[in-house]
Amino acid sequence: QGTIADLEEAITLSRAGLELCSSGHSGRAWILDGLASCLRDRFLELGMDCDLDEAITLHRSALDLCPTGHSDWLRLLDQLASCLSSRFEKLEAAADLDELISLPIARAALKLCPIDHPDHVMSLTTLATFLRRRFQQRGAVVDLDEAIILYQAVLEVCPSGSLASAPHLHGLAWCLSERFTKLALSTDLDDAIKFEQAALALHPQGHPDHAESLYSLN
Repeated sequence: QGTIADLEEAITLSRAGLELCSSGHSGRAWILDGLASCLRDRFLELGMDCDLDEAITLHRSALDLCPTGHSDWLRLLDQLASCLSSRFEKLEAAADLDELISLPIARAALKLCPIDHPDHVMSLTTLATFLRRRFQQRGAVVDLDEAIILYQAVLEVCPSGSLASAPHLHGLAWCLSERFTKLALSTDLDDAIKFEQAALALHPQGHPDHAESLYSLN
């Protein structure tokens, strides 16, 4: 298992490698990515915000050097999104949430992943979750509208009645309930109850999520 000393050495070597690579060097993107990953690992160990800030800057630079559609482009995108998510969870900065939701950061995975790709559902639900968080911050119904569409798309992919669909049913019910609170559309309330009941059926008494689904119906 690596130590902080190993990380420090990797960071030093990566910085030295970066100095040797001109802006047009073919390997510069991968050195930027490697250095950013080391800095994020050090942030996870030591919690220094400056490491995470620099990692985000470096991941952006690496992504700029990698053509869209390149075999590593989606991986670099995921790395950047992961760092932004970590910083948002710590600081709750609106700019980080906006960037996560923006097309270059969150939706690109949906364009590159076919519907049967294992990352497709994860990409849909991650974006829906960020939209829910932004709605909670700002109260814009348009974010709820998009989150509802995403949850509906996820449920079309998930096998009907499978346990894996339960959190998506709950997420959809939550969004519909919140939209009902805003717009008072009776169909939203009816659908929210229907989907939460479906989630509850998959969370029988004794299941760790049973109480949450039951509470949502009250």
